[in-house]
Amino acid sequence: MSDKKFANMHYPGMKADPNEGKAPLSQSTLWRFESQIECVGEEAQHKLLATSALVLGATPLGLRIAKKLLEFGIGRVGVFGEKPLTGAHGLTSNKPQTEVGALEIFSKWAKESVTWAEYESFGMTSLDRQIDDIVRGFLFIIDVNGIESAARSVDLLERYPVSVLAAQVAGDKAWCFALPHKAKVRQDFLKQDLEARQAEGLFLPLVDHVALRVSLHVIEVALNPEDAKPQFEVIDASKFPWSISLTR
Repeated sequence: MSDKKFANMHYPGMKADPNEGKAPLSQSTLWRFESQIECVGEEAQHKLLATSALVLGATPLGLRIAKKLLEFGIGRVGVFGEKPLTGAHGLTSNKPQTEVGALEIFSKWAKESVTWAEYESFGMTSLDRQIDDIVRGFLFIIDVNGIESAARSVDLLERYPVSVLAAQVAGDKAWCFALPHKAKVRQDFLKQDLEARQAEGLFLPLVDHVALRVSLHVIEVALNPEDAKPQFEVIDASKFPWSISLTR
């Protein structure tokens, strides 16, 4: 039986339970995060279990972020939008690759393997209306669908008490930003993917790096919300060491 006691068990559009994350940690959760609890304490683990994040885009980057969030102890993770399965997703299927979506395979793994959190997947119908409804059940929105989509997600900051993160990897270039509720995005940063659009392929170590960076930001803010600040990062992995420009 699942031990998913700490996630937002509501349908999209409903408000989260104010007591969420306050119940005693289950035995399986204590076992799964024993080392982490020894480091940060049970109160911090409760904060993570009371946190929710929605990833917009079942891309290789998006599903890596979702997987890390679940493995780090975030209590509710959702993924919106199907993508065809590719080798870059790092997922395996016994079906022909042309007949299966990446979100389907990832959802199967999450529902079978993750007992300490709530995982949800959402389809692509009625995009604008559905996104506007779904986000009400999440504290963090993570957009990996490119700069135009990220700009639309930023608009959610004015309407809902959410933090918005966005990231994109193309070739050996990447950018990402994080904005707490009511923050303003730098307009010059919205031009960052112009060069990336021309890149070919996908440098997988960079995908992993960005996924970890985004996931860690969610963890940092979940544990210390008063310290949340806008953050913008541009990464060039075309030579070693990587060029990382970080501004706040």
